[in-house]
Amino acid sequence: MKEVEIIKLGDILVSDHMKTKIQPFMLIITDGGEIVDYYNEILTRNCKDDYKIQRTAGGVVQERFGDMVRGKISKGKGRTGIEDGVPEVGEYYTLDNGTWHTSSITRVIEDCVLITKNSIYAIHSVSAFREKKLKELGI
Repeated sequence: MKEVEIIKLGDILVSDHMKTKIQPFMLIITDGGEIVDYYNEILTRNCKDDYKIQRTAGGVVQERFGDMVRGKISKGKGRTGIEDGVPEVGEYYTLDNGTWHTSSITRVIEDCVLITKNSIYAIHSVSAFREKKLKELGI
């Protein structure tokens, strides 16, 4: 498996266990730099019809979640480790032999953005990011 950085992009504000017909909200950070912007663009492009997307400064997200086991959130910082496997819907995504994990994955977007019951993460691999950017530029 490869080394990746998990970047928390935001949170799901209305979880699926609530019996409402309200479209769920995503609260995503906006000041995380080029890498976070790249993943937010993928997220927005693929989820704009399923979620109401609300943007906020990373400092607000950081204040709410702090330095939990997930790692720092603000300004695109995350947790680096060796992935234990590929992300699959209904499973947990884990790093470093299960020492860190997400909650159950509800959606995988372009193999690099994970939506779980409560959170949104980007799986950032420098080499994969570079290849995608070159492909987008037609190189």
